[in-house]
Amino acid sequence: MGSFRRRLLVLIIGLAVLTQTVTLAAVLASTSRSVEAHAAEQLSAAGSFVSQIIRFRADQLASGVAVLAEDFGFRTAVASGDGPTMLSAAGNNARRIGADLVLLLDTHGRVLASNAPPDARVGTPIGDLLLGDAGGRRNRPQFIVLGRRTYQFFLAPVRTPETIAWVAMGFAVDDALARKLRDLAGVQVTLATRRSAGLTDVASSLPELERTALRSEPDMAASRSGAARVVRLDDSSYLTVVQPIDSRGVALEAILQKPMTAVLAPYRELRDSLLLIDGVAIALAAVIGVILGRGATRPLGELVLAAQRLQRGRYDTAVKVRGGEEVRSLAATFNTMQGTIADREADITRHAYYDSLTGLPNRTLAERRLKDLLAGSECQQLAVILILVCSAREIGTTFGQDVGDEVVREAGQRLSRNVGTDHVLACVGESRFMVIAPGFSVERAPT
Repeated sequence: MGSFRRRLLVLIIGLAVLTQTVTLAAVLASTSRSVEAHAAEQLSAAGSFVSQIIRFRADQLASGVAVLAEDFGFRTAVASGDGPTMLSAAGNNARRIGADLVLLLDTHGRVLASNAPPDARVGTPIGDLLLGDAGGRRNRPQFIVLGRRTYQFFLAPVRTPETIAWVAMGFAVDDALARKLRDLAGVQVTLATRRSAGLTDVASSLPELERTALRSEPDMAASRSGAARVVRLDDSSYLTVVQPIDSRGVALEAILQKPMTAVLAPYRELRDSLLLIDGVAIALAAVIGVILGRGATRPLGELVLAAQRLQRGRYDTAVKVRGGEEVRSLAATFNTMQGTIADREADITRHAYYDSLTGLPNRTLAERRLKDLLAGSECQQLAVILILVCSAREIGTTFGQDVGDEVVREAGQRLSRNVGTDHVLACVGESRFMVIAPGFSVERAPT
């Protein structure tokens, strides 16, 4: 017996350790994949959000430029060649929508008025850059590099009614924009251009060290759009998704990043909790194994399970125990007790819910059925009919109680043959019956 107990203890603890370890490994692996997939979805959603913001800014520019191009005073100033007036009117309109750049070009692309920085005039003429993609889809966001800054702009003609000039407004694509996008999307945002040498960042919300590391990351230029991957920047790792922006002019991409420390924070919390639970479960398994190992045997375990079934009110399974004569005798006694309890409870139930004379449901069961019908999710109209067998008591007094009881039983049998299958017939008094008939309307009930 001592060896059996030790084997049982080892088995219980070993199974607990194995089960907890396998479960812990599976849950942690699944959770790690789940949190990374969720973070990747968040980054993809952030990329779509950034694209929507840029399209919204394009609509703002288009609306602002259209209003300016249709302004009569502005068109008059353009027609007269009044540069200060043109720039003043355009600047006022630009400030209403928060634009950073205003340009007025003649039909040949020469600059008539501009608030562009001085270094924007170095190299390719501004007019060539603005008018070079006139054949593209004009509803797409447009980007241009002027000097050291990148702008999102919109260009529209000034007509009187023929085209006499072109007016453009633009938003600066800078770190301030990237930080706003970061605050709105909840992830780090970098706007970059893809060139043969790799990615060149235009604006970024990353700290300077990580931003510098991003510029020199060799795999970023080959990153597939929409695919999440982990990128090491300086001393930090980021889950990264590259989202191309549908645009004209300069090809712009949004790089969405979330620190792996933030990505895996839910995983680490769950891991620590599961490790604690795992340790507690193994300790409990050891305690239970010691207790069971001192006296538990298989036959007694079967009897315990049978007692638990009996406690839950299940009497349909007989106890079958292999063992010595004493154990078999105990099992037989238990089965006899189980049958006796089952018969007794059935008899109690029958007396509690059924009339002993007619065998019909009594008042208690009828009230329960009525409540169930009224509380049902598809409660419908029903009729409650009370029937009194007149003179049943007088018949019993005159001809004897047996005759009176027979009259009540016969009345119950005849009523049973004449009610519907979905009706409830109950004996609710000495000679009183109740019929609960679902589906009856108020007009039909009296008949």
